Amino acid sequence: MVTFVLPIYVIAQNYNTIKVQFEDIYDFSEGLALIKQNGKYGYIDKNGNIVIRPQFDEAYDFSDGLARIVSNGKHGYINKNGTIVINPQYDKIDDFSEGLALIKQKEKCGYIDKSGNVVIKPQFDEAYDFSDGLALIKQKKKYGYIDKSGKIVIKFQFDEAYDFSDGLALIKQNGKHSYIDKNGNIVIRPRFDEVYDFSDGLAKIVSNGKYGYINKNGNIVIEPQFDEVDDFSEGLALIKQNRKYGYIDKSGKIVIRPQYDEAYDFSDGVALIKQKKTQGYIDKNGQIIIQFITGEVAMTLEQYIQKNLTPLIPVSEYIKPRIEKDINTWQKKGEFESTNKWQERVNENTRTNKINELTDKYKAEYAVLLEEYKKKYKSTCEQYYALKEKEKRKYFNADQLKLSVYDADNESFMVSSDGDFADILLPVPVEDAPTFKQNWETIKKSADLKYVPDGDDVALVSVTFTNGGKKYTYDGNTSVKYAITDVDYNFRPIELALNNDNVEYSFDPLETIESNIVETTPQIGNNKANIERRRMSVGDMSDVDTDIPVSKQTNKSTFAVIIGNENYQKVSKVQFAQNDAAMFATYCQKTLGLPEKNIRQYKDATYATTLSAVKDIRDIAKAYNGDLNVIFYYAGHGIPSESSGDAFLLPVDADGRQTEVCYPLNRLYSELGSMGAHSVTVFMDACFSGSERGNNMLASARGVAIKAKAAAPSGKMIVFSAASGDETAYPYAEKGHGLFTYFLLKKLQETKGEVSLSELGSYIIDHVAKESIVTNGKSQTPTITPSQSVADTWQNMKLK
Repeated sequence: MVTFVLPIYVIAQNYNTIKVQFEDIYDFSEGLALIKQNGKYGYIDKNGNIVIRPQFDEAYDFSDGLARIVSNGKHGYINKNGTIVINPQYDKIDDFSEGLALIKQKEKCGYIDKSGNVVIKPQFDEAYDFSDGLALIKQKKKYGYIDKSGKIVIKFQFDEAYDFSDGLALIKQNGKHSYIDKNGNIVIRPRFDEVYDFSDGLAKIVSNGKYGYINKNGNIVIEPQFDEVDDFSEGLALIKQNRKYGYIDKSGKIVIRPQYDEAYDFSDGVALIKQKKTQGYIDKNGQIIIQFITGEVAMTLEQYIQKNLTPLIPVSEYIKPRIEKDINTWQKKGEFESTNKWQERVNENTRTNKINELTDKYKAEYAVLLEEYKKKYKSTCEQYYALKEKEKRKYFNADQLKLSVYDADNESFMVSSDGDFADILLPVPVEDAPTFKQNWETIKKSADLKYVPDGDDVALVSVTFTNGGKKYTYDGNTSVKYAITDVDYNFRPIELALNNDNVEYSFDPLETIESNIVETTPQIGNNKANIERRRMSVGDMSDVDTDIPVSKQTNKSTFAVIIGNENYQKVSKVQFAQNDAAMFATYCQKTLGLPEKNIRQYKDATYATTLSAVKDIRDIAKAYNGDLNVIFYYAGHGIPSESSGDAFLLPVDADGRQTEVCYPLNRLYSELGSMGAHSVTVFMDACFSGSERGNNMLASARGVAIKAKAAAPSGKMIVFSAASGDETAYPYAEKGHGLFTYFLLKKLQETKGEVSLSELGSYIIDHVAKESIVTNGKSQTPTITPSQSVADTWQNMKLK
């Protein structure tokens, strides 16, 4: 296993950055790679998507379709859906190999099948995985082999022995190494300095300090010439020359030149590599499939600040010790001070006045320190974003830029790219267009990119090209027939709350750092470009994102499942969905008192992630025997089936055309309702009419909204929906939230969470309906639907 720290993944073929940070990352096995996040283990696929969320204390590679996991010190197995198929119960187990897995109980080794049945009882001192139908066993300090029935087929006689591979096994007897066949007969007596197992028909050997390979006849097929080699795997072997790693094929030909600081065997067609500060997975052509970065550039802004800037001591910790020291000195009776003079100088009134005087003095000192800290803070932020920008520029390749056919009607070129930014429309006057196109190969190398801070990253906001002294720019102010980009700035100020002294300082450390985001999504057809109008928001500050009430009580028996689907892969994004979900999670923790571990939050959930999320809360409910309350929140696209009218949640990896890979709303309500929980409260900031969060259509090819069938809540469930019938769920752009979610959070903020569901629902319905008409000129009417079992009681229920 290979460990890396906090990588940020970059999918090389489309240069999308996946802002998921992992503590550890491992080789791929059977299509999945193990990762560690927040101390727990899960799995990603070859697109870098988390397919089994990190939840296990320990976990291992998949083998024979199953993977080992550890829970509470006991070992068990999961399948590729993340479902436990053999409960954790063993002291020690190994991967499944050829249908059996090694187990250890009471210091003895045996084997189980995939149903968890013991097929060879624990009886051996040492045992190893089955390979080529046999397993290596150690009894009384000698090695031999058994078959899958547990029968000894090669008696215990060897001083050293290794697994069978390709029909041969390496053994050592009387101080000499040999290869034996499955009958125990010696077939090769190699005479080299070192010998190793066979793999892919070849075995590595050492002669005169150099590594090469022999075949099953014992003949050298690749001359000893390398500083290091590894076993062949999937037709290639790792080699080391001049302190760099590369790969050879079975003829000994170098197919990927030695260039990596670290590298590992191929598995599932990819290999893990490390080169300077860059690491990733390569394919057999040496092309990077997933690339990720470690070190300071991979840190979040908060992590970078913690590493590079000494925190400012809180005002109370700065002032109080100094006042106490000065007062203790001041109030002592002097050696030459009479009692009357001392009592006149030191009393309750004079002491209070002295404390106030010292407080003003040290507050003034602290204010100077604070100003210095603000400067250092801003400088640290600028250093962080400079690192991010430098890293982004490393991956920009001007040769990837392509110029489209000129659109003379609108005087613009389409510049397309496989790299750092989406396709753009570049205004070029018609009189300049011929020379611009003629000189494009030179012009594209002049591309000047401008980046600005965007959370924990930087965003590309303008591209400028130069031709003969003239400049041509696409940026956030570019307005042509095809695109108008609106940008909202909602940065959150950094606040320092100073305890005890009721002094607050608030400042924005990025106040002089220019910040705006431009994003366009081109739709290309008939040699003309159509770019969708977008309204983008940078930051997420609104009045409900600050001054969040904090509950004094802990709500241990309530669990929340929160999904924010914003960045869809095949359809338009849902504006503010991730901010909606993140702030609702914050209210659940701070205002409703849910412990952090009780809050399951999912960003940009795929179909597999949605399945896993629902299964997870059902498993929790089962463990609690229904003695819990559940809150389910969803912000994202909903989709109707045009044939049946059924409603579905749209995962980020689907487009709605195939509803079998969308999550049915009826199924969701059934799964949640059958848990036996005391209550299930659902907040659905989505509409199911086929509309986007805005004015455009998502699903209906006819451009007509569809009225989806109403899904029926079950169990003890109350469903709050953002819109009725064929209405649209709108964004509230100036607040950085969905309209429905904003007023949900606003009521929780105003009431500190002490509000009945009836009062909460009335507030949301009233305010959303009014604001939607005023802001959007269209109706949006939230609804409340209780299940039959709580139809008469839900009104007085609360979330805390």
